[in-house]
Amino acid sequence: MAWLKRLTILLAMGLPLLAAAHRYFFGMVEISVNDHTGNTEIIHQYALHDVQLAMTKKYQKDFRLDQPDAREKIHKWVNENFSVQDADGNNIDLSWVGMEADYQNIWIYQEVLGKQDPCGWQVRNRLLMNAFPPQVNNVDYAAPSYHGTVALTNQKDSATLTCYTGKQQKQ
Repeated sequence: MAWLKRLTILLAMGLPLLAAAHRYFFGMVEISVNDHTGNTEIIHQYALHDVQLAMTKKYQKDFRLDQPDAREKIHKWVNENFSVQDADGNNIDLSWVGMEADYQNIWIYQEVLGKQDPCGWQVRNRLLMNAFPPQVNNVDYAAPSYHGTVALTNQKDSATLTCYTGKQQKQ
């Protein structure tokens, strides 16, 4: 019986830790030029479980990637929540390339035709923020001559990409 008491104590101590296991919500976006195609790629990475929960909340029914309309729904959701404008405030057309997932993550691929300089772009990313208010979406952008990162939150869901070339800021 002593083992049962120990097990009960361990479970009582461990359950709050399990409940707190996923209190952060984090996504990554990488903007870079693909040297093979010459196009500017935008790659999103999010926790698959978070995306499925967000889509379930949005559509008010269970959402899974193996559903026939899943790609179409995710494509629409990305277009509604992620956008880019150039330094003059003009919308930049983002082409949908596709998506893939494993048991843990989902990657969503977009591109801008041609080699584009993202310095000065205004990026808005609200993906997952409606479902998970503490969501943080980092946007990393890089090329051989510049780099930068911005963190977007529910309170500040857009930012201008300011590029740094070594020690100097590039606008």
